[in-house]
Amino acid sequence: MEITLAAGEFALFTDQKLEEVWLVSSIDEGQMEESTQTMVFPNPVGDELHIKASQQINAVQIYDINGRLILRSEEQSVNSVLNLSALQSGFYLMQIELADGGVEYHKLQK
Repeated sequence: MEITLAAGEFALFTDQKLEEVWLVSSIDEGQMEESTQTMVFPNPVGDELHIKASQQINAVQIYDINGRLILRSEEQSVNSVLNLSALQSGFYLMQIELADGGVEYHKLQK
């Protein structure tokens, strides 16, 4: 089944009861790179993910592709190393909350 929607439109079809609904808006790679104040590496990640920021990181959250929170770290620093050895192979979305109130999103592959 293929559904084509105009910009700003969305549709949700399910026969399941939903307890939470997440709406994720996509941005192109150019927009992501322009707004990025942090470096995240390596990607794909093995057991350790390194995060280097231009300012203090207040929190890091990692979500699976279903929008479930998998990991939350509130270690406040400019450079951080996360142990991701417990994560299964797959794709994840990482949210980084910065000291100035900014929020960044990065795609991760394990």
